[in-house]
Amino acid sequence: MSAFYDDLKATAIDMIQEFGIEYTFTNSDSGEYDTQCGTREFIDGDTYKAFAVAFPIDISSRTDSLVDQADITLTAVPGNYQKNDTTVIKGDTYRIMALQPIEPGDTQCAVTVFLQR
Repeated sequence: MSAFYDDLKATAIDMIQEFGIEYTFTNSDSGEYDTQCGTREFIDGDTYKAFAVAFPIDISSRTDSLVDQADITLTAVPGNYQKNDTTVIKGDTYRIMALQPIEPGDTQCAVTVFLQR
């Protein structure tokens, strides 16, 4: 890790905290699969907080994909986010569907968190 990437990480975190919101995430473990309904029940666990900036997913990302109009991405401070964890945004519960770390030079500066309602 170089001093440049350390400074970049510190700047990214400062900006996310300044312009973002602190979200509360809930760990969710997948329960048993219901073969009759074709769904999996999720069991809520511990909570954690992290700052992030929310962005709607642009229309070009929705073309020919499974991305819904209500889906959101968060640019978040580095953390231990897990797929299927949940958070509430404007009264709606969103589940983490995918994570993409922003890691120049092997230094995690931020994380793109893809959420689906």
